[in-house]
Amino acid sequence: MKHEVGMNLTFVARQAGEGEPGYGSFEDFLDAVMEELLDLGFQEPSIGGSLSAMQVEISVEVESDSAEKAVVYGVSAIRSALHAAHVSTPGWDSYATSRVGAGRLSDVASLQNA
Repeated sequence: MKHEVGMNLTFVARQAGEGEPGYGSFEDFLDAVMEELLDLGFQEPSIGGSLSAMQVEISVEVESDSAEKAVVYGVSAIRSALHAAHVSTPGWDSYATSRVGAGRLSDVASLQNA
């Protein structure tokens, strides 16, 4: 069975440190996250939201025999894509799902701007 797993994220920008990769814009960063999700094998990941507010929703479709397993896999994959795009996720463990497929994770990701 296929399940759509989505997360609402708010990003906090910070200056890239010496030797760290940076992005020219928030949109460039989102393109990098999309690329990483595709590299992880997701066929049609979705990223949308407000560029000016740095708030996005990222969703992936997960094949699983239960919604609970799909959420665990989907959320882990989104976090992996963020890490591969050089984003830190402090506070991630405090993430709580209010219902399967939806939740909020605010102010936990640091975008490295050039």
